[in-house]
Amino acid sequence: MASRSSTSATTSPPRHRARRHQEDVNVVGLSSYNGGHIVFFKEVADQLKKSGNGDIPVFGGGGGTITQADARVMKRQGTDRIISPARPSIR
Repeated sequence: MASRSSTSATTSPPRHRARRHQEDVNVVGLSSYNGGHIVFFKEVADQLKKSGNGDIPVFGGGGGTITQADARVMKRQGTDRIISPARPSIR
């Protein structure tokens, strides 16, 4: 059975990394509705890589705030998949 963990929208990337060590994390799911998604998702992916956990996929969404152009940038920066209710996931 998979476990689920949640952190608030204001959780810093280093805190996400610390949670990964405390719990048996298989994937990181992030949500962003405030427009800071490109920088935030990249920082989380970078922190995972720096801590030797670059194999953990980063998924995310943000309703309509993450454009397809933003999603392509985020993919190049380490986000594995962006999910949006408005369109199929960008892989």
